[in-house]
Amino acid sequence: MGATMLDASLLSDYCERFFGFGRWNAPVWLIGIEEAGGHDEAEIKLRLDTWAARSRLALEDAPSFYPALGNNAWHGSEAELQPTWQQLIRMLLRTQGEADTGPALLDYQRRHLGSANGETCVVELLPLPSPRTGIWNYSHWCALPWLQNRTEYLRAMREKRARMLMEQLRVGRPKLVVFYGTTLPGPVSLLPTWARIAGADFYQAVPDRRILLESKSNRTSFFVTKHPAAEDIRPNADAYFREVGDILRIKCGKDASPDVP
Repeated sequence: MGATMLDASLLSDYCERFFGFGRWNAPVWLIGIEEAGGHDEAEIKLRLDTWAARSRLALEDAPSFYPALGNNAWHGSEAELQPTWQQLIRMLLRTQGEADTGPALLDYQRRHLGSANGETCVVELLPLPSPRTGIWNYSHWCALPWLQNRTEYLRAMREKRARMLMEQLRVGRPKLVVFYGTTLPGPVSLLPTWARIAGADFYQAVPDRRILLESKSNRTSFFVTKHPAAEDIRPNADAYFREVGDILRIKCGKDASPDVP
């Protein structure tokens, strides 16, 4: 294997310690499978170096972290809506009884989603960005054995990070947790992992409709939605997440109300 740009020690530390954006004690958690990105080595090297320079935090501040990477597409005056985030924000605004207009979505994305002092904790089960779940580039960029294919990566990371999320849930005690996405290529179902993190099995939130899964554990309400990029809801993702948000408002709207420190 040829020379690589990625520092194996730093990359391992990032995978062990970095989970996403926001604050652990936020009232609303949004838990995804993995972040988009990871198109080339230079992108990942910059991410690792920037994360290390900013104190290797478990949770970063999204509105400042992305611009620090040179990515101003989603924050700042020229920002545009990020496809996955806009549906999660739409769902959250509807849950809170707010309008999901384009300006409202963009303002929330720019200033609030995953901010260090906001109402959301936006985290990923898997640490490394990838363009799609069916693409794996890291075997070309690093010689670590557990990065040579996605199967080994899942074996190394999935249960370990699930346990760490469970520990943070017990401490942070969010009111509302939404998992989005249910499968990886293989196919590998993530529902058992989501259920372990929640500490309870899921059931249909709306009888006779496969739109949303629900669970309750202690004071936290858990739900599972489709991923915003899922083929079976395109091109109706807007309507799907509006409906999910409306259902969540009926079930637990008060638990998703702003609660910032």
